[in-house]
Amino acid sequence: DNTVISLRASWIKGLQRVGGFGGKSDILAKGEVYQGDPGAYKNLISMITNASAKDLKATAKKWLSNGDYVLTVIPNAQRSFNTESTVDRSQLPFPTEFPTLDLPDIQRAKLSNGLEIVLAERHDVPMINLSVQFKSGHSSDSNEQPGLASFSMSMLTEGTKRYNALQLSSKLEELGTDLYTNVGLDSSSINVSSLKSNLIPSLDLLYEVMTEAVFDEKEIERKKIRWLASIDQSLSTPNGIVSNIAPGLLYGGKNPYGKPFSGNGTRESIQWMERESMIGYTQEMLNPSNATILVVGDTNLDEITTVLENKFGTWSDSQSYQDNVIDYQNYQTPTERKIYLVDKPGAVQSLIVAGQLLPSPDTEDEIDIELMNAVIGGSFTSRLNMNLREDKSWSYGARARLSRFKGPRPMLVYAPVQTDKTVPSIQEIIREYDEYLTSRPAQTDELEAIVKDRSLGLIGQFETFGALMGGLSGVVTFNRSDDYLESLPEAYQAIKIDDIHQATNTYIDPNIWTWIIVGDLSIIENEIRELELGKIEIIKLD
Repeated sequence: DNTVISLRASWIKGLQRVGGFGGKSDILAKGEVYQGDPGAYKNLISMITNASAKDLKATAKKWLSNGDYVLTVIPNAQRSFNTESTVDRSQLPFPTEFPTLDLPDIQRAKLSNGLEIVLAERHDVPMINLSVQFKSGHSSDSNEQPGLASFSMSMLTEGTKRYNALQLSSKLEELGTDLYTNVGLDSSSINVSSLKSNLIPSLDLLYEVMTEAVFDEKEIERKKIRWLASIDQSLSTPNGIVSNIAPGLLYGGKNPYGKPFSGNGTRESIQWMERESMIGYTQEMLNPSNATILVVGDTNLDEITTVLENKFGTWSDSQSYQDNVIDYQNYQTPTERKIYLVDKPGAVQSLIVAGQLLPSPDTEDEIDIELMNAVIGGSFTSRLNMNLREDKSWSYGARARLSRFKGPRPMLVYAPVQTDKTVPSIQEIIREYDEYLTSRPAQTDELEAIVKDRSLGLIGQFETFGALMGGLSGVVTFNRSDDYLESLPEAYQAIKIDDIHQATNTYIDPNIWTWIIVGDLSIIENEIRELELGKIEIIKLD
């Protein structure tokens, strides 16, 4: 029975997508190709639903008894057909019109304890995604205990007063439900994805892991082993190294964002992390005054409010709860360019990372900044990628990433390049940005291409319940208006080329960039020093 429910749930969840693996087109095409009937999935579902243990045993005996299966395929002779066609094949087809972005209206309600509910209805698939989102992420970790938020939240699903980890997993499988936690820089969440018919028992389990996790010492020690291995693994890759050291270099040690971006902590902090600290964290952070419940799926506001009132209406703040106010502005803007080198002997590539901090996304110039970055480095057709990848073939891909933090966020160029092209690549990055600021600013055709890409891309961006939940989460996290997502195409199209030029000149300053270069210093260090870009420091990893 558990397997049948799990398969059925997986199949239903796949129906969110039009295409892709398990999407609607995939299901119909598979039936047509293999069985000559696009509706063959109905027979498959019926067969799975009605299968008995006796049927499975007989099938296994028939097909698994010989130990091997040999399939011989003899292709038919090639044949060609002459058919008349009125299709113009001299040029690629192109759509003449595009749909408009039409998302479900965001609806809001409050429970008797003040807990806010934010709902986006979707009735095309009988399932519901629900997220209890908290206003605290791993930026709330103290400098003494980095990793506390992520580790504590991960322990919620490792056992409750009624169920140990394996029993909890079994109960979820019985329901065809996914239950998981997530911790970002500025928020964290406990999430459930359930068939509508199994929502209430799924919420019972969510509430139980949120309020009755036991933090078993044996489970903690077991998880620590894997967690430490993950930290070690991250420090073995250039991207992991940068993720660990860049925050401190950009923000300084006193800023909440100055800890590793992964939120996983350090070997020392995880090794010495105690059960009492985890319990203290959850009691302080997991409270209704610090939470919002986000819902996407096959329900309506009255229905879901009643269900949630019954389950969460009596949930109250713990005595240790306090509003977590974070000061993001405690950092110093650099006055000069600095270069940090990390040795990775034998590396066949160098990872070049360079950039600066920009204002938080709540600035009125947010769209200008996004499009400004997209033209120079934030898209596949950006100048950086066209130069280092398409023109010179020095890199598999170069990008300028613009993070979405509640406070000041990094704009960082990421360019993994072949070792012998490290210095030429640095020179090209500097040249591209210098020209972007002076002799070759953003052009109208570049802006139009980016605006079209961003605007039309939004139409399919929220296809799944999870994607729509992500959009909803952003609205809540950044205090956006309820029509923010639907207003984006118009906001993009309203941007003029002068707006991009002004944003570029206002916000980009390569002369104060922080550079981090990870590679084989025996090959690249001397050449980098010869560039005389600024003060150079070699960082040695513990």
